[in-house]
Amino acid sequence: MPSVPAVFLFRNIKTSQVLASVRQNLISDERRLLKQIQDATVRPPRIRPDLWTPMVVAAGFPDSTAAQTLQTILAEPGAPLRQPTPEEVEEHRLMRTPARKLKEMNMIESKIAHLCRALIYFGHKSSPIVKDGIKLYWGHPEYQSIIDGKSLSWPEFVTHDKLSLKRGNIILNEELKNIE
Repeated sequence: MPSVPAVFLFRNIKTSQVLASVRQNLISDERRLLKQIQDATVRPPRIRPDLWTPMVVAAGFPDSTAAQTLQTILAEPGAPLRQPTPEEVEEHRLMRTPARKLKEMNMIESKIAHLCRALIYFGHKSSPIVKDGIKLYWGHPEYQSIIDGKSLSWPEFVTHDKLSLKRGNIILNEELKNIE
């Protein structure tokens, strides 16, 4: 059976940091993946697989080049879903350091918005993935609706499904068994 290219977004269960990879195994590209976390002061020294769980898997790419392109786009820091209000900026400035660090490490909302913007970009570029469609498998279905009502929406060529996990980080979906 041929292998299917896909992009994985992994979420740290303690810090909510997010890493994008084209492999199911985070350890094989540990050094390169950790560079996605820009702030070295909050970057973990190494990846512990038990602390990282698949958040979303994008599958259905026509070739590995398209998957690699999306992973490269997602590896860059994304813009926030919306700009903070002056009150939120002041509240953030007045937060105690540990709470502020935890809030700054939370990348879930910005990475999902970044994923949506990247897929919209693929749609505007008339990429082959638009013709075939992309399927997003969500570890937590509520993450899918983060962008709803916030000036973004999922493109028509994107479909959604549930990501079945065992022990939090082992993917059970049959259609994802042959991921390269």
